[in-house]
Amino acid sequence: MEPASDDYRILAIRDFGKAFHRRTARILFRKQQVTEEEMKEITYRLWRDRGQDVEQFVTVFFLPGMDTDSFAYAFGSCLKDGNAVVSFG
Repeated sequence: MEPASDDYRILAIRDFGKAFHRRTARILFRKQQVTEEEMKEITYRLWRDRGQDVEQFVTVFFLPGMDTDSFAYAFGSCLKDGNAVVSFG
């Protein structure tokens, strides 16, 4: 997809659900060490720019070298209130 920054790349953004509309963005980092705050900020910015029309915006984070078809390093989430949270897989 598009390069998002020097630190990460957006692999895909997809919509899911009908009753509870959700959008998911898959993010591949270009660096090995990423803070929880960085992931919260990315989740919030993507929700702000591309996710305010859905009930939940989810980010799925991968570190370099991880199989992006397998399990993720961490997950971010932002609901309509704009409060971004991150949990680790």
